[in-house]
Amino acid sequence: MNDALYTELARVAASLSSPTRLRALNLLFQGEKSIDQLAELLGESEANTAAHMKALRAAGLVTARKQGKHVFQEANRESGLRLFVALREAGEALLPAVRLLEQENDDECSSDVTMAKLDTTIGPRRAALVDLRPAEEYEVGHLPGATSVPFAQLEQRLSELQRKRRLLVYCRGKYCPNARRGTLVLRKAGLQAERLPFGVPEWLASGRALGMGAT
Repeated sequence: MNDALYTELARVAASLSSPTRLRALNLLFQGEKSIDQLAELLGESEANTAAHMKALRAAGLVTARKQGKHVFQEANRESGLRLFVALREAGEALLPAVRLLEQENDDECSSDVTMAKLDTTIGPRRAALVDLRPAEEYEVGHLPGATSVPFAQLEQRLSELQRKRRLLVYCRGKYCPNARRGTLVLRKAGLQAERLPFGVPEWLASGRALGMGAT
């Protein structure tokens, strides 16, 4: 019995041994995507992306559904997400290289607002929450109270953001580079922007509910 148990656990561990699969999982935690959409985001061929998804499906971390000519992939947002976040936290605790990345991520753009404090920090006369992810990911689920301003549109939409208001920015998670880039764009424009140390994956992993629908 123990051999069978460890064999199955090793299957899950092996499915997470690829950096590409881990990146794909983080993208899928934002919302389901077709193989061709994932391939473009990952910079991989559709064949390679499909092979990576097959490995993740075999471990129960991803499911698939066919719609017309497209096969959409959806991540396991419960146990799969908890495993993903636990793996990252283990890396931060055990690996010097990951600890260095974490320290570099804690820079002048970082906010000290925690998930527990977010609800009491944002509001009409308080801070505003800005979601930099693509609009389709925002519509699938976002941090409650967030406004959608996709990173690709940020410079064109600066006039929509209040200059005297504190802006709390997030993107696809703790280490998403667009969160820092977006914060710097806002600061350069004279806005009071801070990058949150969490996003949708961390929010869901903590057991909190997302806001749904368009802005």
